[in-house]
Amino acid sequence: MGLTSLVLADARFPGGGHVHSGGVEEAVARGLVQDVETLRGFLLGRLRTAGLVAAAFAAAAARLAARGVNARGTDTDARDAQASPAGAWAAQASVAGAWAAQASRAWAALDAEFDARTPSQAQREASRAQGRGTLRAVRAAWPSPVYDELGPRPHHALLVGAVCGIASEPPEEAARCVAYLAVSGPASAAVRLLGLDPFAVNAVLIHLDPALAAVVETAVHTAVTEDLPAPGAPVLDLLAQAHVAHRGRLRLFAS
Repeated sequence: MGLTSLVLADARFPGGGHVHSGGVEEAVARGLVQDVETLRGFLLGRLRTAGLVAAAFAAAAARLAARGVNARGTDTDARDAQASPAGAWAAQASVAGAWAAQASRAWAALDAEFDARTPSQAQREASRAQGRGTLRAVRAAWPSPVYDELGPRPHHALLVGAVCGIASEPPEEAARCVAYLAVSGPASAAVRLLGLDPFAVNAVLIHLDPALAAVVETAVHTAVTEDLPAPGAPVLDLLAQAHVAHRGRLRLFAS
């Protein structure tokens, strides 16, 4: 992994990910996750469903952002080359402008597709809340006009993918980063909620490596098509909605 994806996957990254449990808090409250073994099953299921969707969209976003950076590079070169003929400069700027309009439509389409694959309003809101928090941090570390095309509340997976693309990291790294975050955050939350042995939980994450690799491979393969994956996870959807409904209960996590 490159430095960008490593930093984004770091639990200490100031993007607000520590306030989200990925459904583990509600699962614990309902007795669905009680120990390391039940946590293992929960994480595997989450990785193969919500994790796969997020990874595929992150890979697609990385590709789109990289193309945007290259197009803007052409525009920047044109602006810097003041000695070039006016006609050539205008032609280059026109290409960059046309790409900006195309990119705006592409980002809107990705956003809508991600919404469609996230039927739970609570999960959509959690994704956008984390995206908004992360946006502030990435603007400082990896400044780029590409973020303007994502809007003020982008889905977290799309933003992570965009940052990787801006930093010239391949779609595979974006997918791997997001897939890892899909299980590392909930695993950390389970340690806090249940007092589980952190060494045992860390071992669970390591043993998910083959499944994570398969998810990344599928995500990258489908990211170049118009048929992005859409596996359903009704239990995660119901847990997310129930978590929001229980506002009167003491909670450690926002989602």
